[in-house]
Amino acid sequence: MIAQSGDRLRDPVQEAIADAVVPRADIEAAASTYIVYYRSHIATEEKEVLPVAARDLTEAGWLAAKDAAPGKIDPLAGEDADGRFRQLRRRIAGQMPPERIAGTTRH
Repeated sequence: MIAQSGDRLRDPVQEAIADAVVPRADIEAAASTYIVYYRSHIATEEKEVLPVAARDLTEAGWLAAKDAAPGKIDPLAGEDADGRFRQLRRRIAGQMPPERIAGTTRH
């Protein structure tokens, strides 16, 4: 379910980045759902997977697991996520009245 919720979040975010009009509520709902699944996923890893790994993996096993891990590309946002989200933040900041962005840095 986390993968599907990630897809449902990615789509409206990408649309917003591409200057499409996307209701904020759509993005918030998709983000909230993704966060619920993500937290559940992390909790399961911490309660079930990591204790078994800590107990059973040798030093060589940890190194092999590290080498087998996927790259540093964010699976939700893909490559150049920082650039796309920076662009989205600029667009949002440009549409907000100055009093709403007090204390933030406009890029």
